[in-house]
Amino acid sequence: MVKLVSSRTARLYAPGGYRELLEGINGFIYVLGAVLILAGLIFQLPSHENSKLGLILALTGSILIFLVNLHDLYAHLAGVDFKLELLKVDPQYILVEIAVPVVTALGSFLVFLGLLFLLLTAKGRYSHHTRNTLAVHGLRMLIAGPALWLLASIHNIFQLYERASLGVQAYERGVTVCFVIASTLLLCGGVIGLPYWPKTVERRLQSNATWFAILGAALLVLGGIVNLMRISTLQRLEREGPGHGGEFLRGGAQESLNRMRGESGEPFLEGSAKHREDVEGGEGRSLYKDVVAGSPERLY
Repeated sequence: MVKLVSSRTARLYAPGGYRELLEGINGFIYVLGAVLILAGLIFQLPSHENSKLGLILALTGSILIFLVNLHDLYAHLAGVDFKLELLKVDPQYILVEIAVPVVTALGSFLVFLGLLFLLLTAKGRYSHHTRNTLAVHGLRMLIAGPALWLLASIHNIFQLYERASLGVQAYERGVTVCFVIASTLLLCGGVIGLPYWPKTVERRLQSNATWFAILGAALLVLGGIVNLMRISTLQRLEREGPGHGGEFLRGGAQESLNRMRGESGEPFLEGSAKHREDVEGGEGRSLYKDVVAGSPERLY
């Protein structure tokens, strides 16, 4: 299971002083979800008898990663004040920062359903025919999900930056390469795990499918850890000043966003929260201009 890896400055994981904290928590929860999936897959090895526990762990991990991708989508929509019309001149933002979390969330949902169907078959509450039907549909979803992750990973890896830090880009490439290989391994594991192979090789292929999936999940964990390092580096560079770390919107979208934000120069959600604090505190101080319209200054 993959996630969006982006170095755009137009991201808002939480308003106020919690932006960096919530972005870090987002990356940590992804690592936790990947670890749970890895542990769940290890329990599917023939040497382990408690496969139900493994399925439950993997289910939990898929839910966490699904939520992480929804949070990524929210952060990059909030980063442009939910004004997608601005992005007509910056199609990469739509194809990566918006499309990737949508596709990966959908893939995570399909994997969740696939694992759920397999868990239902393991409980033995249904007839033999029903269990076989659920198992086949579950395995098919475990192919469709990684296929969507592979598509999203390819989108991720072809991002082009003009101003982002080379160090941040190096971390990002490391994460995306891990995700592409992991998605490919998980997809291969799903295909060879289908019960359509000759009986003479079916058992061996199913064991190989589990190992493919374990290796893929291990790469997801590695990619998640490198992503945490990328987040830390990006945030440190951005604290040094505008243009030190992330990539601005292109094609005039940054300037248009700055003008639409007016005097505050702040993201819509953050500006609204600060306005409420001023009203509740009885303070009438005016906001000063942080971002000059027409220049790619720092978003927040």
